[in-house]
Amino acid sequence: MQAAITGHLVFSTVHTRDTVGTIFRLRDLGVEPYMLGQGLQLVIAQRLVRQLCPFCKQAVTPTLKQLQTLGPANANVKKSSSPSAAPNACAPVTPAAVPISNCWPTTKR
Repeated sequence: MQAAITGHLVFSTVHTRDTVGTIFRLRDLGVEPYMLGQGLQLVIAQRLVRQLCPFCKQAVTPTLKQLQTLGPANANVKKSSSPSAAPNACAPVTPAAVPISNCWPTTKR
């Protein structure tokens, strides 16, 4: 953090569940609040989500428990996809995972 405050571009990784958790994790590591305000410019969180093969996936109706897990914003979901029970030769062709990123700029521009 001291290098970032002096104008150097610093990239680092911190393992947290989301972007906001980064602030709390850095505080747990002993970073002072004034250093966070001056040295932190952007936080990026990334999750890898499994991508189903478009040829092997099968349509399913979500269960009530799955709909409750999705929350009220997704209460109208009628169809979902599930992996096929039988392994297929086309599965290695599709990417195993797709990144989903969340960017949180911490400075005003």
